[in-house]
Amino acid sequence: QKKRSVGHCHELYDCNWLLRNFQNKAVRKSSLFITPNIERAWILKCWTRTKAPFFIVPNYPSTDIIPESVPADNEAEGLAYLKFCEHGGDPACRKLLIYQGLFSPDRCIIELIRAFNRVDDREVGLILMGEGPDKDYMGKLRRYIENNDRIVHLPRIPPPGHLQITRGCFGGIMLYAPTSLNNIFCAPNKLYEYSLFGLGII
Repeated sequence: QKKRSVGHCHELYDCNWLLRNFQNKAVRKSSLFITPNIERAWILKCWTRTKAPFFIVPNYPSTDIIPESVPADNEAEGLAYLKFCEHGGDPACRKLLIYQGLFSPDRCIIELIRAFNRVDDREVGLILMGEGPDKDYMGKLRRYIENNDRIVHLPRIPPPGHLQITRGCFGGIMLYAPTSLNNIFCAPNKLYEYSLFGLGII
């Protein structure tokens, strides 16, 4: 009996030739493949020349993906504030902005910190939630924020648990240097998560 395989393509590896090569081979060998948006599917079709069909499986509504243990909206706001304070944030910061995701230079996090430092409102705090593989870059980020009690770094929280923190913020930040197709076509995922909870988006 012939085996069938399904490829799940949640990223677009256009900057890393090794990962791109591996993804392309996997797609070519798949009976069908899945992506979260149609643009990504057609790009992979062109790259791989596969004849396999694709299916678009978009993100689910928040009621389907958030764990049952997540607190109510007003409690979620308190949870984000609690985590902010636990990690050294100024208790006067009651309005929290958040960046969540990968920490890397092409996500413009240092530029974000520089811009945030020009915000005078002491009630506004910034949560940077996530991690990155580049230890030198992570060390540089920590030095940028070490003397600012309005900015805290929360370690990566595995999805969908990270949405417990997202929901308690009032604004989400999404900055991508337009240096790769992956940056352009993975941004909508973060945009979707922020908009799930009605956050203002920068």
